[in-house]
Amino acid sequence: MSKAAQPNPSTLFDSYLENVKLDLAKKFSLLLTFVFTLLTLVHMHEDIENFVIMSFGLALCLFCFIYVHITGKYKIVYYTFSVAGVCVSSISLNMLPSATHFGDFIWMFCAVVLAFFGINNRLGFLLLFICSISIALFVLFNVNENIVTQQPRTNFQKFSLLTELIFGFYLGLYMIYLIVKFYNHSEKTLKATNNQLKLQYDKIKVQDEEKTILVKEIHHRVKNNLQIVSSLLRMQSNELESEESKQHFQEAIDRILAMSMIHQKLYQGESLAKVNLTEYFEDLILELIRLYDNKIKISRNIIIKVDKIGLKSIVPLGLLVNELVSNSLKHAFKNREDGNIELSFLKNNDGIILHYGDNGIWSDKNLNKKSGGFGLELIDILIEQLEGDSSISKEKKGTSYRITFPELDE
Repeated sequence: MSKAAQPNPSTLFDSYLENVKLDLAKKFSLLLTFVFTLLTLVHMHEDIENFVIMSFGLALCLFCFIYVHITGKYKIVYYTFSVAGVCVSSISLNMLPSATHFGDFIWMFCAVVLAFFGINNRLGFLLLFICSISIALFVLFNVNENIVTQQPRTNFQKFSLLTELIFGFYLGLYMIYLIVKFYNHSEKTLKATNNQLKLQYDKIKVQDEEKTILVKEIHHRVKNNLQIVSSLLRMQSNELESEESKQHFQEAIDRILAMSMIHQKLYQGESLAKVNLTEYFEDLILELIRLYDNKIKISRNIIIKVDKIGLKSIVPLGLLVNELVSNSLKHAFKNREDGNIELSFLKNNDGIILHYGDNGIWSDKNLNKKSGGFGLELIDILIEQLEGDSSISKEKKGTSYRITFPELDE
């Protein structure tokens, strides 16, 4: 029986945040409905201006309270309280010189915090900017008038002010408490997520190491099997009397060698998806020179400016270079004491350019596809497999191949 799927910490975190915002919207609308009900009753017989403001606030709070409980949606509550709170407080601060404005600053603070917490930072910064302008205008142009026009507060007015300040103060503290609680929960969720990711990473790392070992072992066994086939062919060729037949066997062995060395480089390298091209072709050419042992001093110039060639291309490329080098060693350096082989891989917009050349002299027969034998035919087959194009240039200084092929997918 399979284990139940573990809940995603990120999903739990999002769900927690939504519940916190909804819970705050309900409590906020309920608390403000109660506060503005008291303030409306207090100002009913005292101050018509404040009575109108408090009645308007009560209507908004009552609407938000009913809406959030019926629909379970909280965004309109945050928009209403944050935007209306800043606007009403700003108007009161600068348009009502006889009012006591202690509470306006608290309501501005609560409204801005609501915008940041419940909506987004853009609206929060906008409302913060409006509050800053309103406070600046009040201090620069209206504070003196407000001080001059202040009258002693009646008991009702003192009660109203006390109610406004106490509820506004505790409301601000409650929002700070929610933010701190939210931060603590976020930290806890982040740690849980990190622990879960670490466990997954460790598991994947172990699986990756197992697969790497398995794939390397496969490459190693393929290389060994190819070497066994090569040894069998070599043993079989020793029983042949015809030099031409022995030569054909040796060519087959060379091709198997080219493939075997690819698998050897793959399981010996750090990356199973990348062969060290310079090292591979250097070893391949050296091994071919050793096998042919024609007493000619061969120099090599290998330039690789391609970081990576896909595994789909590396085998035909290895066979292709094997054929080119073998043809040079067999046909290009006859009656000479030394020779030079050049191999380069470059990259351009068309793909990868393979340039191969030697300074030997090739006869037209050796370059003719009909008379040149299986080697030249195999070269064409391998170029076609690479989806490439080729050209041959024969000059006094030697013969060269230019082969262009695209970067094939793995």
